[in-house]
Parts: sequence; structure tokens; C-alpha cells
Amino acid sequence: MRLFQLLQGKNFSHHYQPIIKLSNGDIAGLEALFRPHFFHYPEHAFQQAKKKNKLFELDVCALDKAVRTFRQGRLLPPEKLFIALYPSTMMNPRFVPILLQIIHHYAIPAKQLILEIVAHETIDTLSELRAAIQQLKKMGFTIVLDDMGKGSDNIYRTIDLAVDYMKLDIDLSKGLARSVQNKLMCVSLSAIANGLMSN
Repeated sequence: MRLFQLLQGKNFSHHYQPIIKLSNGDIAGLEALFRPHFFHYPEHAFQQAKKKNKLFELDVCALDKAVRTFRQGRLLPPEKLFIALYPSTMMNPRFVPILLQIIHHYAIPAKQLILEIVAHETIDTLSELRAAIQQLKKMGFTIVLDDMGKGSDNIYRTIDLAVDYMKLDIDLSKGLARSVQNKLMCVSLSAIANGLMSN
């Protein structure tokens, strides 16, 4: 029953968290954080959907509602909207037509929508994900890899996928002033990110 209600766009909402530019303190955009009303953690709702083979449906339902609420709030450019999606959703052949329908319906340009790849879903065929990312980038969407630094494979995956940006995992920032290892990791990831953006 709870999952059915979520798939109808009910009993969940989004919190819109500002993303701040450290260089000047300006708001670079808003991140839509999925918040189900009857699950303690957002991941539990998606885990339940995956068990019922409804992960794609819940992901695009959440995407639609996040964009709709964003537009109803009359948040116009230059604010960008960051939305997390599962890699399997991006690779699904039904995704692009639905995505285009959403941005046309709510009159939001592709360049204003930032699609974040959820890091904790295992993908066996990176070539398919890379092809999906390339298609989305050609359409004008910006692609971000979320939670960088959780595993050593993330570095190689980032290079292979050629995303536009990376978001560091929050654990890297904990005790950063005291952790030499975390500092080195952040420096390395920053160098990779700068290299990607210069290409």
C-alpha cells in the first residue's frame, strides 16, 4: 500500500537544499531531496520499489514531482535543479521520452536540470551507462556523479563515464583538517575533476 501511494505521487515530498558557491557565497542551485512520509530513510522506499521491480517507476515519479514543485515555486533561472537518479533509470529506454515530456510540460530548459547519478547501485555494463550519459549531455543536460570517494573504483568509473561534475562523499569532509588521507583524496579528486572539465 505504501509503495502504491508513492507511485501515485502521494505521501512523499522534496526538501530543496541550496548549493552554495564557495567562491562568492551565491546560490548555484537547489538540490531536490526525496523525503517519503512513511519510510524513515529515503533509501528504504527505493529498496522496496526495487524488490517489486518498480524502481524505475518510483524514480521518474519522484523526478516529475520534484520538477513540478520547483516550477510551482516560481524558481526561475539562474537557479538550477539538482535531482538524483539511479543509473538503471538513465539506462532504461523509456527514460529519455519521459524526461523530455517532463521538461516540456513544466517548461524547464535542459540546461537548468542537473542529473545526479546515484553511486550505490551496482552497474555491470558501464558502456551502456556511458552511452546513456553521452546522449543526455548531447541533449543539454548536465551530469554529476554523486558521493565520490566512497570506493576506489569511483575514480576509474568517473574517468570512464566522463561526467560534468563530481560531488564528494560527506565522509571525506569529516575531520578534514586532521586527516592527511582525506586531504590527499580530495586533492586527487579535485585534479581529476579539473581535468574532466578542461577536456
